[in-house]
Amino acid sequence: MVSTSSATTERSADDMVRNLVDSLGEASAEAEARLTIVAGSTEAGVRRANAALRGRSDTTLGVVGAFSLGLAAGLLLSGANRFLTLAALAPAALVASVVLERIDHDQERVDRG
Repeated sequence: MVSTSSATTERSADDMVRNLVDSLGEASAEAEARLTIVAGSTEAGVRRANAALRGRSDTTLGVVGAFSLGLAAGLLLSGANRFLTLAALAPAALVASVVLERIDHDQERVDRG
């Protein structure tokens, strides 16, 4: 037979678990809402940066890409956080996409004409 104190302890543990699950559900819903906002603003920032890079000369793109790679290499060698190192590579990735887009565009022009 289960004593009254162990039944009370079980109910108390059940209540604690329910409260924990409820708290986790609320926190995850709030995090989802914030991540949606952050993702939207990040996407807008990347689009603006991409548009700005498209208007730059090849020399400027080379300088931006080289600076980004150098910064990332320096951060990596100094033992900086991996996320910071990856963030330093973001401009190089954007430059690479613009350069590849230009190469494709030039190739299409050659194929047509």
